[in-house]
Amino acid sequence: MATKKAKTTVKKAAKPATQAKPHAKRTKAVARPPAKSVAKPKVTPADEVVQPKRVKWPVAELKEFRAHLQKLRDRVVDEINFLAGDNLNRSQRESSGDLSSYSFHMADHGTDNFDREFALNLVSSEQDALYEIDDAMRRIEMGVYGACERCGEMIAMPRLKAQPFAKMCIKCQSEAERGRTHYRPFGKTISQAVETSES
Repeated sequence: MATKKAKTTVKKAAKPATQAKPHAKRTKAVARPPAKSVAKPKVTPADEVVQPKRVKWPVAELKEFRAHLQKLRDRVVDEINFLAGDNLNRSQRESSGDLSSYSFHMADHGTDNFDREFALNLVSSEQDALYEIDDAMRRIEMGVYGACERCGEMIAMPRLKAQPFAKMCIKCQSEAERGRTHYRPFGKTISQAVETSES
């Protein structure tokens, strides 16, 4: 009985392989319509750089804005120097007031690190404000102070009095802030755009 099974197994293995199907007849290729071209991204008004209007300010108002910006700048620089000197130039032991040779507790290290990190964040915010103030002072020198960077229209006087380094009118600023984080954009400022166009 064992021999019969072996013979059938051999017969199954010895069967010739099935032949491949003959190639199908080639048909003529059907012409397809050309692929749709990819649409170029539309430039939105937010992406366009508007050439600012030259603004003629009364000399007295311009001096007032310049003086106010200079006071703001001095105050911000003093704040940066205070924060940097108070927190960043001293060791942890000196900043805590403990001059003994005993080691700190881990919680003291954590508090000191938090205080330093907080001071660094304040310095960073103040540095951003300093950039904005310096840019506003450049716009005054170039004669484009008070013109919106986005639409080119005049920024309302109450807005400039409240925030003298404002770059955009209220409408454009609110459009720019929708869905945007609080970080400073990495684009050209209005003063940089004017400097390159005048060159």
